[in-house]
Amino acid sequence: MTIPDQQVHVNINDAEIAEAGILQLTNEGSESKLKSRILELEDERGRLYGAYGDLKGLHEKLWTKFIGEKTPHE
Repeated sequence: MTIPDQQVHVNINDAEIAEAGILQLTNEGSESKLKSRILELEDERGRLYGAYGDLKGLHEKLWTKFIGEKTPHE
C-alpha cells in the first residue's frame, strides 16, 4: 500500500490479513457484537413475517372483492 503524501510502502500479505480477521472474530467483544447483530436480525425477520402476513391478508381481501365484482350475481 502506498500513501501518496509520504511515499511510505507497507507490505501486508493476505495471511496476515486473514489472521487479523480471525483474531477479531474470536475476540469476545466481536462475539458479543455478532450476537447482538443476530438478535437485531431475528427481530427484523419477525417484523418482516408480520408485514408479510398483513400483506397476504390484504391481498386475499382484494382478490375476494375483485372476484365478487367480476362474477355475475344471480
